[in-house]
Amino acid sequence: FQSGRVVHGMLVASLFPALIASHFPGAVYASQSLKFAAPVYVGDEVVAQVQALQINAAGARHIVKFATKCFTDDDQTLAIDGEAMAFLPTLQLSTEVME
Repeated sequence: FQSGRVVHGMLVASLFPALIASHFPGAVYASQSLKFAAPVYVGDEVVAQVQALQINAAGARHIVKFATKCFTDDDQTLAIDGEAMAFLPTLQLSTEVME
């Protein structure tokens, strides 16, 4: 941790439910597993990546398993790796993009 103050990992990981909910309004975030691979420092730009791995229909909802990753933008270092599970009311993507 020689590059300065470190951002708490859960603060960085909070990007995942925000990203899912911004694209699927009404999503319920059910679980998350995380591996903190590298520190994120105050002032770092972070790129969050969410990829659907498995989709199961459950009545009117869908249960989706996601791969979740965060990279620091400066050198594409993997900072967080994990998986998430969410209940989605629809599979239609929202047209609103989170910046």
